[in-house]
Amino acid sequence: MKLYVIDKKNSGKVFLRTVAPNRHALAQKLGAKVFKANGMTYYVSDVVAEKGSDNTAIGMLVGGVIGALGGGPGVAAGGFIGALLGKEQDKKEEAEVAEFNRSIV
Repeated sequence: MKLYVIDKKNSGKVFLRTVAPNRHALAQKLGAKVFKANGMTYYVSDVVAEKGSDNTAIGMLVGGVIGALGGGPGVAAGGFIGALLGKEQDKKEEAEVAEFNRSIV
């Protein structure tokens, strides 16, 4: 999961170098509900979470590479197992993102 605010100067994303399960925990980590990023002042309530990566594709690739040791069937089986594990990780991360974005300070 990646946390960011919308840059007040150019409307781009400014990613934070910290993670937290919710906005309250983020405020505790930062030591305040107000913080500065790129010279601008933001509130913890301005922070948004998004998924960090596509774990399904990565899991499928890694599983396929590992499965290559077993030939064609190993690649297929490894890719399938990797995709399943990656998909579960994606679901978990989506739930964490949703929890953060619903949280209040």
